[in-house]
Amino acid sequence: MLAALRTAEPTLQVQPVAADLLGEGQLPPGTQAVLGWSRGQLPLAWPASATYLEIPQVIVRRRDAPPILDLGGLRGQTVATPDPASLSPLLQRQAPGALLLPPMAVDTALRLLVASQVDAVVANLVDVERLLREGNDNALQVAAPAGFDDALVLATTPACRHWLGVFDPQLAPLSSVRGIALATPGKPASRSTDIAMPPWLRGLAAALLALLGLGLVHALGYWRLHREAQRRRALQQRLQEVSAGLPAVVYRTRRSATGEYSVLYLTGDVQALFGMSVDTARVEHWRLLAAVHPDDRGPVMAHVDAAALVRGPIDVTFRARGRMGWRWVRSHGRPVASSDGDGSSVEWTGYWMDVTEAQMRAATLNDARREAEQAVVAKAHFLASMSQEIGAPMNTLMGMLDGLAGTPLDARQRQLLATLDEAAVMLRQILDEVLDSERQRGGGRPSQAVPTDLAALLRGVQRLLAPLAASKGLHLHCVLDPALQAGSLVDGLRLRQILFNLAGNALKFTAHGGVELRLQVLRQAAAGQHLRLQVADTGVGISPARQRAVFAPYTQAEASTTRRFGGSGLGLAICRELAAALGGELQLHSVPDEGTTVSLDLYLPACDAPPASAPQAVQAPTAAGSVRQ
Repeated sequence: MLAALRTAEPTLQVQPVAADLLGEGQLPPGTQAVLGWSRGQLPLAWPASATYLEIPQVIVRRRDAPPILDLGGLRGQTVATPDPASLSPLLQRQAPGALLLPPMAVDTALRLLVASQVDAVVANLVDVERLLREGNDNALQVAAPAGFDDALVLATTPACRHWLGVFDPQLAPLSSVRGIALATPGKPASRSTDIAMPPWLRGLAAALLALLGLGLVHALGYWRLHREAQRRRALQQRLQEVSAGLPAVVYRTRRSATGEYSVLYLTGDVQALFGMSVDTARVEHWRLLAAVHPDDRGPVMAHVDAAALVRGPIDVTFRARGRMGWRWVRSHGRPVASSDGDGSSVEWTGYWMDVTEAQMRAATLNDARREAEQAVVAKAHFLASMSQEIGAPMNTLMGMLDGLAGTPLDARQRQLLATLDEAAVMLRQILDEVLDSERQRGGGRPSQAVPTDLAALLRGVQRLLAPLAASKGLHLHCVLDPALQAGSLVDGLRLRQILFNLAGNALKFTAHGGVELRLQVLRQAAAGQHLRLQVADTGVGISPARQRAVFAPYTQAEASTTRRFGGSGLGLAICRELAAALGGELQLHSVPDEGTTVSLDLYLPACDAPPASAPQAVQAPTAAGSVRQ
């Protein structure tokens, strides 16, 4: 073809020009024609020949980069190319947000890609294959076809338009993708005289060789692209097989400016959630909404429309008819940049997941909570009824027994009356313990810390229980630490109940010896004292295996204990709950047949001594000789 042009223009002179300079339109002065110029780069006034060669454009990426299928995978990435004029409109449509650099040579762009300064290079396959082969660099690979070709032509200035009449009949493709600038200098170029064959034969031979070379290059490029396409189809097939087994459906959906919805991408087990195949859902996406429960369609669409107005996320749960009937489905999607280029539509990427089991568990928990609330109401009603219906007759019975004790009775009658009175007192105590336990479980009254004289409190408990100790022939001692602060901030009512229950429990399970109430100062703090209250007895004791169990409601150390001593098994359970309300914890140490010690450690702030707190030492009468049962 050059020979034919030289025949028409004997003074023709050839000069190579880099492809990136052609992309910028930078030509040597005096250039009259360019061979190998891409049709998309031509100046407006320059006429051009028919296309003599089309070379596919490809995307080059690093081997460690995520795989892509086309230009759409370059969103938000930096791209280098020698021909940005042809690539720019395609990137704007397919990969909005991609940054396209100014034109540069292919080898320069590939070096930037190796250095990770760009994310991809788009260039024609011939240049890419040659440079990758020459560079022997395994870090780069042809990642995907770019989806367009370079259409190479001969372009001339308007004054040299007649050259096209010589060129077009030849249409001899050239193997080089570097542009060739043709210039006509002031003096004729010297002709080569070392070739003896006629000009037409030289042109024909050159054309045949060029055609053969370009055919081989084109075949190699086609084979590489075909192999890459096969690899990507296999990868996509494996991805579909894996996603089909996932318990979720991944989607990408769009809402246009007019409110129309479309599904851009869909993969996963759509059949299980919506009762249709992936292909059906992609083509007839309206069927997805039709599969939603009629009662849920309106709320779902209202939620999605509201999310579209603010370009916010989607998070909604609804029912849909799937392969196994109605299922609960959760939809969660996050907004992403729209692929339409103008930003008028809204797109989300997200997933649909089967949450039927979670919904069933939540429903079961709600039912259980309602049943528990109803049980609490029923229990409260029962306790109120028991307190009123049983408490009043019990008070009457005990009052009548007291009145009967003041009448003249013989020895036998008094013995029977004492037994009856003892049974009534025990029944009343059990009733009070049950009511106290349930009040504590229901929250009870709030703790109220007031100034309290602890020494007077312990002596008061001692005085109350002294008659019981004397009746069993036991001693009841009160041991106070001399360093005890005069006043302490504590809920005295609850602390008195703890000590009274513990001491009464100790007296009940002690047959000989006695019970000791101790109050010890562990250490002094800046604003109060760390104290230890103890109730120690010489009773039957508790085996190590049962010591933890005795704090459970309605539990005693042994089954025989209930038969021997009676009681509800609530004393220690109530004391533990009261101690927790005061900020302390009960500790139990017991040795069978030797005795039990229950301790309560508390920190109590100091305060002034409350009025009328002058202590009076009260010593319970002691007795000996009784045997513990």
